[in-house]
Amino acid sequence: MAGQVTHHEAPVSFPYRFYSCIRHTEVKSQLVFIRDSLSLISDLYHHDNISSVPWETNLTHRFLIDTNSMIDGLNTCVSMQKQADTRLKKYYKRLIRRTVYCTGGSSDSWQTLIRETKLHLDQLQLLVSSIRHPSAAAKRRRCSPHTH
Repeated sequence: MAGQVTHHEAPVSFPYRFYSCIRHTEVKSQLVFIRDSLSLISDLYHHDNISSVPWETNLTHRFLIDTNSMIDGLNTCVSMQKQADTRLKKYYKRLIRRTVYCTGGSSDSWQTLIRETKLHLDQLQLLVSSIRHPSAAAKRRRCSPHTH
């Protein structure tokens, strides 16, 4: 879903605190967070008016297939009963409402959504890396000036 990404400020503050807090929980909770985040990201792109997206819609389709495949894989690792914090769902609802819904699906709003999606995917990748390499993540936490 490449293309020019807008540099306009997002109408919803990025929830860095969600990612910071989840890094200090057990791995199963982190996996639930990753699964639910991917599911909520996928939901952002199931919008009625994607005619003004600044990329080819088949790229959206491929992105959604790949994302749903990751979600399915995570569902084999964690309980379907367990859900991430409701604040995460509220954040994504505000994001879609204040971008795409408020503008009627303008190209700029989709570009903002792409940028925010990329930020989330980058943060999720960092979280996955910390699960794969727990000793490196623990060292980063000890050295981080933002550690609580």
